[in-house]
Amino acid sequence: MGAFLLFKENNIEIRKIEETYSSSIEVFKNKQLPLVKRFVSDNFILFLFGKQKVDVDNYLKIGDGFIAGTGTYIYKNNKGAKALNDIYSDFNVSVDFPDNIRGNYAIILFKENRLFLFNDYQGLYHIFTNKSQSIFSSSILAIAKSMDKLSISKQEFYEYVLTGASYGDKTVFEEIDLVNSRVVHQISLQKKTTIRKNIFQERFSTLSNLPLDNLLEKVSAELVNYFDEVKSAFVNDIITPITGGFDSRLIYAVMNNTGIIPHSAFVLKKDYQKDVEIAQEIADHYKVPLLKLSNDFPNFKEDKSLETLKTQYYLYDGLGIGGVFQYFSGLDVWARLPYRKLLLDGGGGEIYRNMHRLPNRSMMIRKYIERVLNKGDIRICGESFNSEEYTNNLENKIMQALSVNRKSLSRIETERIFPEFYLKYWMGSINSLANQFSYYLTPFSDECIAAQSNKLPHNYKLSGYFEAKLIKFLSPELAKFQSNYGVNFYDGFTLRNQFVELMKIYTATQLKKNLKRLLPRKNKKVNLPFYGQQSYVQESLKLDEYVKELLCKSDLEVSKYIDFSKAVQPAAVSRALSVELIMSRKF
Repeated sequence: MGAFLLFKENNIEIRKIEETYSSSIEVFKNKQLPLVKRFVSDNFILFLFGKQKVDVDNYLKIGDGFIAGTGTYIYKNNKGAKALNDIYSDFNVSVDFPDNIRGNYAIILFKENRLFLFNDYQGLYHIFTNKSQSIFSSSILAIAKSMDKLSISKQEFYEYVLTGASYGDKTVFEEIDLVNSRVVHQISLQKKTTIRKNIFQERFSTLSNLPLDNLLEKVSAELVNYFDEVKSAFVNDIITPITGGFDSRLIYAVMNNTGIIPHSAFVLKKDYQKDVEIAQEIADHYKVPLLKLSNDFPNFKEDKSLETLKTQYYLYDGLGIGGVFQYFSGLDVWARLPYRKLLLDGGGGEIYRNMHRLPNRSMMIRKYIERVLNKGDIRICGESFNSEEYTNNLENKIMQALSVNRKSLSRIETERIFPEFYLKYWMGSINSLANQFSYYLTPFSDECIAAQSNKLPHNYKLSGYFEAKLIKFLSPELAKFQSNYGVNFYDGFTLRNQFVELMKIYTATQLKKNLKRLLPRKNKKVNLPFYGQQSYVQESLKLDEYVKELLCKSDLEVSKYIDFSKAVQPAAVSRALSVELIMSRKF
């Protein structure tokens, strides 16, 4: 399924629910997701909606019970109803359930007169709920529309505006949370949770002691096992990106190794010109059709601007990592793909690289936040923003995510922040929304794959050394094609590359401090897009009157937290105004 909406209360009446929450149900119609099943009992009502681009079979009635799934899941080499049947059979309501389900998903299961809900262990498929946990949905908009009142949660709002995501199972709204992905939720009359075990961290505990050749064998074996299951479930009904970068090449290398021949591939024309040339060479060699897609964002300057805004609003579920005004995550590109059953994405492949240039030593969480998460320009934040409070809250959320009670982390613990914190909340937003269209997987973010990455020796992650070796190990022929980095992955990176990388890691922090101290800070002049320029909106654009009013008002709800006059980052403006759109209930 593409989405779900679940209401739980005693002596439930379907007519009353459909009347009271009609605007929540309407969200999915506006997303172009058809209602395919409605399950009604005395204590709950479940609405299941299909995917936009492909037909799916994700509901199964079994005796007095049922099981339904949204997102993408593979279990025992199957997807859809066959996988659901096995999950239902193997699910024991009294003990741990089978945790080796691949993918990003939500499972709703009614067995032995009890209703259960859980998502993938990593939590990349987001499930939202209200504070009383009486309404659950894969759509934050659907939950928001069920509320009589919405109020902004200051910490999470600033996290979203500055970084593109809210963290720690909280959202930008006080009244809405994410469900905890590390437990199974029993949401029958007497609620309770069952803790899920991480079976992978312990399984990969010895990886760091292996020589390179053995390490490549172990890591590639886990990837091949994963893609063997993908092949069993989807055969070749797959579309995948091809670029000159690491992660899409690794995806293609594993597919080559496992005998998957994708139906087609795609490349974005405006990312890097080399991408298109390299992708075409690879596609020609393997005789795979290549789609060259534009990543232009929809034009708001035309008379149909309000209609365009509404489309983007529902496409991104009101928010998205870049807001509804600005292209940022590719959803508007993927919405134009001629879809196959499964879209593969290399997102999360950074687990094999030291992408944040972190040193090989323990690190204070605060230092990590300064180096990695504090990328947004805080000048847009209003007087209510307290930098110390903001950082303290982020620090506590990271400690909670890693289940530690100290503010200093080992290198391996620091490595875990990326998959268990950043990927879960930031990339999880993309995963959840992309599953509206078709089946969608980011294999490198799956717990069985990501759990390996923090065990890799630090020096192997420098300059993409290990990932290049992995591509060559899996598909030597594919590795010989040129990359965006001036080398091919077959010849790989030299010791000089690794030395330069080390220099950047260990001099970056001090160099930045010195530059900040020596150079005066300038208020950088930027050309903000139209939605950041009130006079431009008023004088030049032929926009719907509501859009003009929204963008030019001074009494916006978000103005309590944001000073638009000091904005220098278009994405931050887009995110703030996207929250305002939800608060306004215009759409």
